[in-house]
Amino acid sequence: FNSSFRFLFAVAVLASKREANKTKMARSRSLARRAYMSAWALLFVGVIYWESGSIDKKIRRSTQSTSNKEDTTTNNVVATATAPAATTAAEEKPIIYTYFGANPDWEKGDFGGRAEQEHMLQAWVDVWRHAGWEPKVLYESDARSHPYFENYENVLNDLHIQYYDHICFHRWLAMVMAGGGWMADYDTYPIEMPPQTYGTLPNNGKFTAYDNNIEGGAIPSLLSGTKEEWSRITGKLIYYMAKHKGQFSSDMRALTEFNIHEPNSFIIQNNVQSGIPVTTDGKLDCTYLWRRHAIAVHFSHRGFNDALESGFFAEVENSKAQSRAYYGKQFRKRFNEECKPQHKGFKDDFPQSYKNKMETLKVMFPDTTDDSSAQ
Repeated sequence: FNSSFRFLFAVAVLASKREANKTKMARSRSLARRAYMSAWALLFVGVIYWESGSIDKKIRRSTQSTSNKEDTTTNNVVATATAPAATTAAEEKPIIYTYFGANPDWEKGDFGGRAEQEHMLQAWVDVWRHAGWEPKVLYESDARSHPYFENYENVLNDLHIQYYDHICFHRWLAMVMAGGGWMADYDTYPIEMPPQTYGTLPNNGKFTAYDNNIEGGAIPSLLSGTKEEWSRITGKLIYYMAKHKGQFSSDMRALTEFNIHEPNSFIIQNNVQSGIPVTTDGKLDCTYLWRRHAIAVHFSHRGFNDALESGFFAEVENSKAQSRAYYGKQFRKRFNEECKPQHKGFKDDFPQSYKNKMETLKVMFPDTTDDSSAQ
């Protein structure tokens, strides 16, 4: 019995005794019977009161237990929603991103034009997919989803730049929103980037640029890093670009300025071949590619112009020749013809770590039915 019940019970007993004493004193059997009935009625009321309190507590305990179960279920649902989804066979491939934005500043005669850009983009997707990666294209909508897009765009509007330079910076914002990882320009193709090796971000995910330049910075043709690293570097780039209000600036210049003023803030490596190395007799310099540890080649405007002037590419009268993707196919064809080992001695000239590069490149630049268009 709880304290309330014991109190009521004691009151009932005392009342009973008191009434009994009165009854005895009155020597009235009817009064005694009435006294005992009153005592038991009071006791009955006390029992009902105690039971109602006990039931109320049980109900509260049951309600609390149900509420806890519902909270646990809700937490489990939230945890499930935020956990990584089951990966498909395609999703098990490492993702390589690029950014595509139609540029009204580019003219068709300068490897531009929307059709040419889209041709390059499709070639980029095909090559990286054949290399074992999962290529994904980011667009302006991805960049605009960044919470500070408008703030950064206002900084860019104060610079003396063209829309192309806006596009170049938008890719950084898009990469942050994509969650970081690998990003390549869509004129950058893999040479030796096996997904089983590079699927895990190098340098423990610290931001890394793989195409250095002679000015002390890097060309953002191939980059990697975690989302946090991409966000950190993006903030630094807009900081240095904002210093040139009314002047020209770009993400590449800001990256160089950042590295000069804050050295060792990110990693710069020299693993991207900018342009096409050519020997004195006009052939592709395969030995140079191997021994400089090139993992990708950047088909830049300047690199292609140099290759055209050197006569590396055959002069053809074809509208497709205005696309760097077209010349990329020519490069692939030349590479398969000139860089494949022609005999065992040639293969033995290379260190052991390079001996499988020929077959790797054959997979990454597979033969297609339209090779005749590159002849």
